[in-house]
Amino acid sequence: MTETHFTAELDGDELVLTLAADAVQPVRTAVELLADHLEDKWVNQWSPQRRVVRKDLFPPAYKSRTAQEQYEQRHGAAAKADLLAAAQRVLAALAGSQPMRCPADASDDWIRVLGVARLLYTHRDRPLSNDTLRAQAANFLSAMQHEVLIALRPELTEVGKR
Repeated sequence: MTETHFTAELDGDELVLTLAADAVQPVRTAVELLADHLEDKWVNQWSPQRRVVRKDLFPPAYKSRTAQEQYEQRHGAAAKADLLAAAQRVLAALAGSQPMRCPADASDDWIRVLGVARLLYTHRDRPLSNDTLRAQAANFLSAMQHEVLIALRPELTEVGKR
């Protein structure tokens, strides 16, 4: 899949998102997988792979283990619940008709969910590639996120280009 499978445009105060028919299910699967992780539906929560995914989804905010644990106690559940609610809103939109329309001020759901869901397919610190299907999935989710950002802020089109 390429960027042509997804478009994002601003229409007044609404963000209009169009996803090709063959791209809806892979994106839905990625967002459902994210929701499963956030709801702790993972079969073996203590597996090494689960810990790696958790670290990518929620990197430490502090270097100090004690400070990090305190941060997680204060904010961890709320951060997960907030992201889960955003994922559920994105899933509801994906279940609707095309094109999808949402208030521009609600576009943060899409930006956050796409950005975090891509981390289920690649590690935060690995360079981008297209060598595997997982990498292609991560890149497609990143491209979708990029399209949403550019629709909202067209002046960012040239940022990061070499």
